[in-house]
Amino acid sequence: MATPIQMGIDPNNHNRCFISVPCDIGYMKSQREVLYAMVNADSALTPNEKQQMLHLVGFLDHFIHGVYSVTAEYHTANRSSY
Repeated sequence: MATPIQMGIDPNNHNRCFISVPCDIGYMKSQREVLYAMVNADSALTPNEKQQMLHLVGFLDHFIHGVYSVTAEYHTANRSSY
């Protein structure tokens, strides 16, 4: 697991936190393929579960396509979407 380079509380909004770590883009691409296949498969996923998986796909896309200026917002920071 990568060691965080930087982590802390957003000084402008104390309800948000940030973590900066090195990313393995190849691994993220393979995981994106798995998630997307699961969403499109005839599976027992509920609509809410499919939506959550698509949020993860979108999150991975930020890194895969080099959109680094986007801040990921997590449920632990009182957010519900990216």
